[in-house]
Amino acid sequence: MKRSLKTVVAFGSMLFLLTGCGELPSSISSSDSSATTSSSESSSNSSSSSSSDVSSSSSSNSDTSSSSSSSNPFDPVYDGHYYDSLDTSKNGDAFRRDLGGLISAGFIKKTYNELPTLYVDKGADMVNGKMIGFYTGTEYNGYASNMNKEHVWPQSWYGYTSGTGTGTPGSDAHNIYPCDGQLNNVRSSYPFDEIEQKNEWRAYEQGSSGSYGQGGNGNLDYATPGDPDSYNYVRKTSSPNAFMPRDIYRGKVARSIFYVATRYYKESNYKITVTTDTITSKDNGVGKIGNLVTLLKWNLEFAPDEFDNNRNNIIHNDWHGNRNPFVDHPDYACKIWGNTNSETKAICGM
Repeated sequence: MKRSLKTVVAFGSMLFLLTGCGELPSSISSSDSSATTSSSESSSNSSSSSSSDVSSSSSSNSDTSSSSSSSNPFDPVYDGHYYDSLDTSKNGDAFRRDLGGLISAGFIKKTYNELPTLYVDKGADMVNGKMIGFYTGTEYNGYASNMNKEHVWPQSWYGYTSGTGTGTPGSDAHNIYPCDGQLNNVRSSYPFDEIEQKNEWRAYEQGSSGSYGQGGNGNLDYATPGDPDSYNYVRKTSSPNAFMPRDIYRGKVARSIFYVATRYYKESNYKITVTTDTITSKDNGVGKIGNLVTLLKWNLEFAPDEFDNNRNNIIHNDWHGNRNPFVDHPDYACKIWGNTNSETKAICGM
């Protein structure tokens, strides 16, 4: 579903382009598929899974301040006190450092294998009793055997340390979502960028192997025929390789990337940065992912929705004890990265 440009407003000393807020569809397609797919970037649920009959049992939240979405991505939906200590007059790395310190303080470590409990039993990824697969919106009756845990920031690209160890970006729920195993393979560890919406680059789900293109193994039932923005696309046949999720997941991807780049900013084992290049790489012990220009654009075009707000509350209250600040305050991304170059300045209205 395509968002259209609505208006331009002033936020502090910056002008930002705004768009309407989209909603995660509660039903796109349903699946009880049990095909098993392995992935170099995300292991399957062999050690922890839920019955296909599992239904949502979301815990009651003591912090429900961000329980509704806003039509203005720079009109924060969170009105609690979590961010009261921040000096919002700061910008760039100074603000990123302070924000990273805030969301790291009191962080509760959880294991990678516990994540399905968060997804299903705690209700973080449940809508109307169904678990929602990332990138597609496909409904599942629990954490199915054909699913993987998708690392938005790939677990191989954290700098000096990689993997899914407890307390690392590889087990941080703000970065990891339940996802069809095949689609997880298709995405691989590719960076995010806007790419041409070719039929041969459409990404399939629910098959026996990572597949894309016309005649690929699996299905495209998650998409709306005639709406190119409702498909996921992967560019594997030409350089640089890249993945572009369907429209309703582009803002979610951007805010997950920004979270990781802020939460682990000053931890020496996870040196990471968001780059203006369309790459995932390690350079002198620094993990890099792009494309920053595209991610800033997506963050502004696709505002947080009810699903994002609810997930943020559950992770805060029932899991890690911290929040993804870019869900609560999408404008923080421009405060940190808006002054990077002429393109980011233009996107952030600076």
